[in-house]
Amino acid sequence: DKLAFSVLLAVANITSFFGVVLSMYKLYKDPRCDWGLGCFELVARASMCIYCFVLQISQAQQIPMGTEYDHLLHTILDFHGHGPEEWETALQRYFDTKTHIYSETEWMLRHRIACYLILWVQFLQLIFYFHAHPRMAVLTKTVLASLDMMFHFFIIFAVLFLLLAFMASWMLGGEVLAFMTYGEAIASQGRMLFGEWIYADNADELFGSMVVMYWIYA
Repeated sequence: DKLAFSVLLAVANITSFFGVVLSMYKLYKDPRCDWGLGCFELVARASMCIYCFVLQISQAQQIPMGTEYDHLLHTILDFHGHGPEEWETALQRYFDTKTHIYSETEWMLRHRIACYLILWVQFLQLIFYFHAHPRMAVLTKTVLASLDMMFHFFIIFAVLFLLLAFMASWMLGGEVLAFMTYGEAIASQGRMLFGEWIYADNADELFGSMVVMYWIYA
C-alpha cells in the first residue's frame, strides 16, 4: 500500500532526524564519550535520515508502473491511423513510454543498492550497540581478542590458497576445465572451499597418474 509505505517512511525519516540531533548533542556535551563510536553513530543516523528523505521525494515523483503499462498498451490498441505521420506518432509514444519504464527500473535498482548499503551501516551500528552491554558483547569481544591471530592466519591462508590454485592450474589445467587458467583455478578452489563441489565436471575423464594428481590436490 503506497500510503502505508509513505507514512512509515516519514516516521523513519523523523525518528532518524531526532537521532542525528541526539548524537550531535551527545558529542558536544559529553567529553567522556568514545568519539569513534559516537561519530559512526552520527554517520549511521544521518545516512538513514538523508536516504529516507531522498527516497520519499523521488518516490513521490515517480509515475506508477501500472500507469506506464496502461500507456504502453493503449499506444498500440488506440492506433487507428494509416498514414506515415500517424505511424511515426504511435512509434514515438511507444518508445517514450518504454524509456520511462526503463528509467523507473534503473531508479529502483539504484535505490535497492543504496538501501542495501544503508542496511549494512545499520547492521554494524547494531553490533556496536550490543557491545555496550556486558553480556551481549560476546561477538565483538571475541573478534577483538582474536584480531591479531586472525590477521596472521589469513596471511598464511592466502599464501597457501594461491599456491594450491597455481599447482592445480599447472598440473590439471590442460585436462580439467575448472583449472584451465590461474583465475579459473582460484574461482574453482573457492567454490570447493565452500562445499559446492569436490569432483570437477570432467575429472572422470582423467586416467593414470593424472587421477592420482587430482586426488592429491583435492
